[in-house]
Amino acid sequence: MPASPPMRLIGCEPGERLLRRLVRPRGDGDRVTLLAVDRTGRVMRHQEHMPLNVIASRPSVLGGTLLDLWLAEGPAVRPVPAARPVWDAWFEGPPAEAGTWAAFPSEGRKEWAAFAAARQEAGRQDAGRSPTGSVRHLYGRHVTDVPGLVCAIGEAVVGPGGHYAQCWHVLRGCPCGGDLPFASFTLVWHDAEVARCALAEVTVDTEGETPYVDDVLRLLARVGITVELR
Repeated sequence: MPASPPMRLIGCEPGERLLRRLVRPRGDGDRVTLLAVDRTGRVMRHQEHMPLNVIASRPSVLGGTLLDLWLAEGPAVRPVPAARPVWDAWFEGPPAEAGTWAAFPSEGRKEWAAFAAARQEAGRQDAGRSPTGSVRHLYGRHVTDVPGLVCAIGEAVVGPGGHYAQCWHVLRGCPCGGDLPFASFTLVWHDAEVARCALAEVTVDTEGETPYVDDVLRLLARVGITVELR
């Protein structure tokens, strides 16, 4: 049995390597990297390496010279249905306004944070829209879950669609101690009580005694970020 379910790729450009594989199929299969691109062709996400084991092909339903391919197996990790609207949103390009993530449920917010992290890793943050100065603002009216907090703090530090590159595993005992920001700043957390109430039962403390928000505040203080709760 394949490691993951079969997959159909619609609208593939018949490049030289792909055509060579279709003419002379190999049982073992090359391994390729599946990329998610937006409307402009810019890479949004890198998916995992997967085998290129083509079991069928035909002219694409999209027309032209494109091909539709059926693969014996696709990537092991695939987006959950709740994440589809997030993929659609990022397909139109990185967000221009803060808070767009707030319209999505928790699974969608988690996917949003993954897009933001991939954008940061690719070095595509828009410096022109990033907050500057010694004071940043986190607007917490919609921070009702952990993914929402990740999205909100990313936008506060970097701007719309931004990702705050912090090792959150520190909250679960990672010995790195946390990543210091390039420059210390004050984070003004508006409507902080929303997160404190919504995440009151969430904890990463092995004893289950420390609320998640308190752990986050301690981590931010440890890496030199001053937080003002409002």
